[in-house]
Amino acid sequence: MQSAESKVNYSFILAQSKPYLLSPRETQIVYLLMQGQSCTQIAICLDISSNTVRTLVKRVYLKMNVSSKTAMIIKILESNE
Repeated sequence: MQSAESKVNYSFILAQSKPYLLSPRETQIVYLLMQGQSCTQIAICLDISSNTVRTLVKRVYLKMNVSSKTAMIIKILESNE
């Protein structure tokens, strides 16, 4: 199995998120979370509020049926196996 770092690129995330019907912004959030960025860092990077980031994260969790960042990352990475 490849390391998570070598597998994480935007096109990979885009492909793996399609079954979950994530919006383009939600896909950006997933990508940035997988890069290790915090909600505050993501908010600054995307020029949106931290509350908006947290709302988008909650939507991603609901769509992916997970309850944590770790579970989300595992689900994304395992969907490629």
